[in-house]
Amino acid sequence: MLELESFLILVFVQRKNEWKDKMAEADESIRSIIKRMAERIRTLDRTNYDGSCFLLLDKQLTAAKKALHSQTWITHLAHRPAPNLTMYKCAIFQSQVLRQIYNSIQMIAYLPDQAPIIADFFERISQEYAKTNDVKSLLDTLHELILSMKNEKLPTKREEFESRAVLFYILKQLEEFLILKRNFVERWH
Repeated sequence: MLELESFLILVFVQRKNEWKDKMAEADESIRSIIKRMAERIRTLDRTNYDGSCFLLLDKQLTAAKKALHSQTWITHLAHRPAPNLTMYKCAIFQSQVLRQIYNSIQMIAYLPDQAPIIADFFERISQEYAKTNDVKSLLDTLHELILSMKNEKLPTKREEFESRAVLFYILKQLEEFLILKRNFVERWH
């Protein structure tokens, strides 16, 4: 029995390292996607902004899922907790939100004055995005941005109104993304 337990621990450690590597790759892709979003909010140029970055993220999350399944099986046999399942689900949900933001960015047809400010905020998120970041300061900043947009004078041009509405919606989507992250960190760290 001791040999089986030792074997399970060895395999668990190997799978845990594989899991960490795969999730680190996915986290890096998420950071990269957010950074690209910042660049695309600054300009109307959508050249090479075709969503292909999500294919890489999907591949990385699939690899992480495979590592997670073998790790979960081992943790079940060894009676150990498996918070990584929650982390994986968080990454999947965040990926879905990022796809929605990507689609929203594609709809921007005019660059209002708020676009560079929001792009800067996306840039900040890409720099601060980390496994253990509780994102509280990012959420505070986001809420300030939302309040600021609500208090600004309404635009008089239709195209500016529509683009500002899309930017506001993007901020609300971003709030969902950050809340997912905050909830995970608060629960597991």
